[in-house]
Amino acid sequence: VPTSAAPTPEPTSTKITDCVDEDVLVEAFAEEAIYPVGSTPTLTLTVTNIGTRPCDRDVGPGANELKITRGEVTIWSSDDCNPNTDKDVITLDRGDAFETQLVWDGYLSQAGCPPDQPMADAGEYTVVGRNSDVLSAPTALRLE
Repeated sequence: VPTSAAPTPEPTSTKITDCVDEDVLVEAFAEEAIYPVGSTPTLTLTVTNIGTRPCDRDVGPGANELKITRGEVTIWSSDDCNPNTDKDVITLDRGDAFETQLVWDGYLSQAGCPPDQPMADAGEYTVVGRNSDVLSAPTALRLE
């Protein structure tokens, strides 16, 4: 009677799974705290694995967004004029961060990217980042 060995179970401790939102820290900030009106601030978005194990996370443009807000109002979003659903799933080791930068042209934007939007006025703004459903804490940006 032929016998077959039981299949060896895959070790589950080494399989990399998707990062849960609680294991992800999203940060967003402008390169400088103060810019002249009409300048083009460089904005940075970082996605860090703060969990206890490596995990996979979509860090593609479809998952990420940078916004400029004034009070409760979003005056600009990276998604308004560059809507993108592209995915880029990477493995983040514990403590590793993904970083992306873009330049804000200083103009307001709206969904659908209507033309002839005004330039942002002098004042206090905040930069907020998003990766999937995880939002960053707001950071200050002043135009003067």
